[in-house]
Amino acid sequence: MAILAPEHQGTATVAHSRAPALPSWSHPLAFFCFLAAVFFLPVQLELPAVKSILGSRLAPSDVLLACSILLAPGSLRMARQPAFLLPVALLATLSVGVVLALVVDGSLTDHALRVKFAGGLVLVALGITSASYARHGHGPTLARWAVIGFAFWGLVAFVDFRIANVVPFLDSKVASRFGGMQFDPNNAGAGFGAALALSWRFGHQLFKHRLTWMLTTAGLGGALLLTVSRGAMLGVAAAFVVVLFFDRVSAQRWIRYMGVASIILVGAVAAGLVQNAVDDLERRPDTVEERNELTEAALDWFIESRGLGIGLGTSFERGEKIIHNTAIWLMVEMSIVGVLFFSAMVLLPLFAALKLRARNRDFALGILGAHVVMIVASMGIEALYQRQWWLIVGLTVIPLGAMRPAVPEAERSSRGAPAPSAATIEAASHASVDVTAEPSGARQ
Repeated sequence: MAILAPEHQGTATVAHSRAPALPSWSHPLAFFCFLAAVFFLPVQLELPAVKSILGSRLAPSDVLLACSILLAPGSLRMARQPAFLLPVALLATLSVGVVLALVVDGSLTDHALRVKFAGGLVLVALGITSASYARHGHGPTLARWAVIGFAFWGLVAFVDFRIANVVPFLDSKVASRFGGMQFDPNNAGAGFGAALALSWRFGHQLFKHRLTWMLTTAGLGGALLLTVSRGAMLGVAAAFVVVLFFDRVSAQRWIRYMGVASIILVGAVAAGLVQNAVDDLERRPDTVEERNELTEAALDWFIESRGLGIGLGTSFERGEKIIHNTAIWLMVEMSIVGVLFFSAMVLLPLFAALKLRARNRDFALGILGAHVVMIVASMGIEALYQRQWWLIVGLTVIPLGAMRPAVPEAERSSRGAPAPSAATIEAASHASVDVTAEPSGARQ
């Protein structure tokens, strides 16, 4: 497995480094609740009483997120970075969809209000809170608990899927495909794929022992294969290529990676996983055709609206199913506003992750890979409401004191500029100011 290990860039190992202090607006209990929310991201509970009220399954992570915000309202404090602006843009986009639904369709459906708009508020809170903690240096900790969460709950769901019925309410939508704790194999596949990309590129810093990292990564890869999610698998393949491209991997290392990929493929064939996947795909032509017909119908509705958009939740009311393409769904319901938002959702975190390489190269490339997985998966599912995508967006924030390269302490002393104190750094948390950069008056 040594050939699978990314080359170290001289960054400190997170598992061994001292955790940064909590910001003044938070405290241990609030942070614990948020870590628990991240850990429970892959879990959904099928509770009829709750579903009749919310219109969807209960996500324990949403409850824990609410608790963390109530204990630390300051976690919703904004900063001028894409990771903070995108949640606000989402809220604005959904609001436009509400107005269009009232103007074009004359009403706002229950699905639009409870599932789409209210669910969107959860995404806004998750994105901003993730960015707030990541801005104070806790991004790697959040990433670790996300990876552990997907690995742990994937193992629990696998035991229920293949060995014994240990979770009474857990029944996969498709008996032959693994849906994790999310019921839907495609949604679960996107989550496992994103966690796999993060663990592969950054896992050596997340775990103290290499064996733990290897087992976790292998488990996530196996869970992804069991979902038989084409979009998620293509997303992982795309993430692999994109990350290696930006990592400037040598030709020799490319050959090593291809060799390992070939070994894994041969093992999957020998274990019958490939044949099971082929058999499953042969049983799914009706699903593909149905999705294509729904997409074509949605485009017809968009044309009928003369490009104005049909409004939030209206496509579900007309087609009785969601559009399995995030970009097309946003365009059909929110028109140009939806297209602009999706473009920002794709591009801004990508550029932010690339910029973050100067701070921690491995972490940034792991986030980049996870983001690419979600982009590709969004072409086959409505991925906007996937909680892990908003965590990934939040993790692209540039931490305080890392806006520009810091002046070395020895050079700072020679120029007469004292190192910033902890209080100074905390005071700068209310503005996007690089307190580690040398003062303008100290320049020669």
